[in-house]
Amino acid sequence: MFTLNNNDNTKDLLENDLECPISRDIMKDPVTTCDGYTYDNSDITQWLKSNNRSPQTNLPLANKGLVPNLLLKKRFSNIAIMGMHMYLLWQKIIDVLLPNK
Repeated sequence: MFTLNNNDNTKDLLENDLECPISRDIMKDPVTTCDGYTYDNSDITQWLKSNNRSPQTNLPLANKGLVPNLLLKKRFSNIAIMGMHMYLLWQKIIDVLLPNK
């Protein structure tokens, strides 16, 4: 576990960890290539159609196999669950503050 200091931007830390290095979009289906880098499945699949090199290192890939990144998938699931909990919490707050709505 780490702590943030005043110079860290939590949003940037989260987004950089979850964005695909190819598209810079938040990954929906994270997969890992044989060199250990993770990408969104659709982005790396498209890349591999015309390339046999790593988008990160530009080194040749030993193979074009993709493995689901289960750790990131679990993290996405946890973020979605936290989002739902926040939504339900806000609904309760609104119900208390605005009971007639």
